[in-house]
Amino acid sequence: MKQQCILIIDKEEAIRESFQLVLQEEGYCCFIAKDLTEAKQILAAETVDILLIDSLLVRSPSSLPSLLSAYPEVGVIVMGGYAEIEVMQRTLSEGAHDFIIKPMEFAELIHKVSKYSK
Repeated sequence: MKQQCILIIDKEEAIRESFQLVLQEEGYCCFIAKDLTEAKQILAAETVDILLIDSLLVRSPSSLPSLLSAYPEVGVIVMGGYAEIEVMQRTLSEGAHDFIIKPMEFAELIHKVSKYSK
């Protein structure tokens, strides 16, 4: 079975690194990016199966649709806070596969990621 690769996109270094450690322990290949510019460079160079992206990075109405159209084969899970119900609804309607509310338990992160692994 092919190892699944996840791209974690979050401005906060601690979140990127902790998610990377947890997911690598579960057997996933992980890449990290602090913004959409870095993420697009990684997506152009690597095969990625799942994007785990902070909601702050897809606030612009065109951000998520442009990512989804450029990389339609990639599953997208958006992460955001409790107060971001509108963002959650919008990103799901734009094609995100799921939404995780931060802060989250690592078990929930693993469950959501495994749900979308091919």
